[in-house]
Amino acid sequence: MTNDTYNRKGLIILSRLKSGGTLPRRRTIPFLLFSLLIITVFPVVSCRKSLSLGEDPDKSKDSTTVHIRFAGDIPTYGALDLLIYDSVGECPLEQHLRFEGKSGKELQIRTLKGDKEIVAIAGSPKKLNSAALSKLSYIRKILFSYEEDNPLSPIMTARGKSSGGECELDLRSLLCRIKIESISNTLDDYVLLEEPKLRLLNVNATICPFSSDGEHFPSETLDSPAVPLAYDIGYYPQNVDITLYSYPNSSGEDVLGPERTYLELSCIIEGSRHTMHKEIPPLEREQTLGVEIIVESQNSMQCNFHRINEQ
Repeated sequence: MTNDTYNRKGLIILSRLKSGGTLPRRRTIPFLLFSLLIITVFPVVSCRKSLSLGEDPDKSKDSTTVHIRFAGDIPTYGALDLLIYDSVGECPLEQHLRFEGKSGKELQIRTLKGDKEIVAIAGSPKKLNSAALSKLSYIRKILFSYEEDNPLSPIMTARGKSSGGECELDLRSLLCRIKIESISNTLDDYVLLEEPKLRLLNVNATICPFSSDGEHFPSETLDSPAVPLAYDIGYYPQNVDITLYSYPNSSGEDVLGPERTYLELSCIIEGSRHTMHKEIPPLEREQTLGVEIIVESQNSMQCNFHRINEQ
């Protein structure tokens, strides 16, 4: 069986399995729609502090070179946006630079003299509206959509401060991974779990990568498509190679507040379709959780979650 990869709306990579299902089912909770104005299809506009109209920093006597060093390679699958803000006062936007096809771990740019706040966004599915990002504080309005992200070419962001002409940036993906490692069947009489399927419920639909506190609580959620396994689950534990992708969800165990993300297993047991769910621990950005599933009854399962460090 050949590998199949979900498109941007599925956000699920399968190894050795063929995926299926329908588009995510969205549930909407009222939220700030004006945030969507930040990412538009408008052409890129450059805003530069203290520069005459049409003047370039390269020709300004007050310009200098800034060396940017990235913790990893610059992604080559999409554009790299750099937003350069003055670090003084309201931190106005001075430049919006957009690079196509850049590679390597270093980049040199020309800016006005002085320390700068530098925001980097790689692989954005839409062009940024510079006019709506005229101050550093406005980056908290940037929203990215789970449905438009893609684990093969993920949206990545970073923020850093230049000092003495140097700046270090660590581009990180917005996605977190749920790796299904094994499924065990402990039902009596070795009853088969037929046509098993996996999916995530209450996936955070949008996040702001530059939230002030680093937490991500969903205002809108959706369910991912169901992913069928290629075989039934019998007496012996089955090693599974499936990765489900989610956006961060900081929701804890409180009774009140946003819903947590769930893992769902659906299967046919003795002729009837049964579903079982398990809450996933709070998900951090770019986190990877491994999980071992143990089916204990026709309607319940135990999940052993553990954090995986992937570099």
